[in-house]
Amino acid sequence: MSSFHWEENISLQYYNTFKIQVIARYVVRIQNKSLDKLIKSPLFQTHVILGGGSNLLFVEKSYDGVFLKNKILGIEPISRAHTHTSLKVGGGVTWGSLVDYCLTHNLGGIENLSFIPGTVGAAPIQNIGAYGVELSDVLESVEIVDLMDGKTRTMTRAECQSGLPMLLTID
Repeated sequence: MSSFHWEENISLQYYNTFKIQVIARYVVRIQNKSLDKLIKSPLFQTHVILGGGSNLLFVEKSYDGVFLKNKILGIEPISRAHTHTSLKVGGGVTWGSLVDYCLTHNLGGIENLSFIPGTVGAAPIQNIGAYGVELSDVLESVEIVDLMDGKTRTMTRAECQSGLPMLLTID
């Protein structure tokens, strides 16, 4: 399966919470972390990463660039201990879906972060928080793809404090 899928002249009305009608020249749905061909494309020069669209307000009727829509999905337990469970979560998972998963599996810690819009991939950049709980309280690491060179690496919680604008998969 290809790691991404190009679409041309796409309405972003359903990709932003204000439902503003704007046409994107390209929308690329990212399905895994192999992005070498995408990054090398001459069309990739101007790009915006699109999460849940709750922090977007369009003022133009069109955008002559590339919107990257993170569609890397999945929630997988990677370790379990008496005091905590570590999850690997795809950056395209909606934040609400992650909270629901944790509640369904009796995994406490992020329930105060219910109803926060957006995706898991955007959460470290925003360091989402509510009612005395912040993502940084439970974040272990973030696996990123550097959109300059296509290389994947893992950032620690401390390294995430800089909020680099990259495609994210939380571990």
